[in-house]
Amino acid sequence: MSRPPAAKAASSGRDSGRQTLYRHWPAKSGLLVDLILEGSDGGYPEPGADPAVVAAEWLASLRAGLRDPARRAAVLAVTAQADTDPDSAQALAQLMADRLAAFNDLLKPSGTQVTAEEYTVLSGPVLARVFFDRAEVTDEFIASAVEHWLAVPPEEPA
Repeated sequence: MSRPPAAKAASSGRDSGRQTLYRHWPAKSGLLVDLILEGSDGGYPEPGADPAVVAAEWLASLRAGLRDPARRAAVLAVTAQADTDPDSAQALAQLMADRLAAFNDLLKPSGTQVTAEEYTVLSGPVLARVFFDRAEVTDEFIASAVEHWLAVPPEEPA
């Protein structure tokens, strides 16, 4: 299996490719976001009418993506630099907006749409489990996260 272009670029130390890298990704944060967003081998969820099923499949896809050490490192790098680097802050905002829009697209058949805060309530436990607990995200953990997410009342429109 061939490595994705952003993964190859992120690990490439050759000077001959630097101009090409800078042409495609003028800021390092752009390269990292592309690396983060490249699909994992775990498959991508399908749209569905049941928000619980869609959410569980979404979290399983997130888990699969974060099993890749390069993707985990890219998430941490963009996040760590966001406080002091405007490009990284913008990249992090773009990443969040992209993932929220993608999740809401999957939820359309259910008639459910979530806010950024509701998305954080859903995905936060998986991210904490991976980055802070350094523990496996099991199917049972995902089921519990979805159950808790569904128990939170939806936000009222402003």
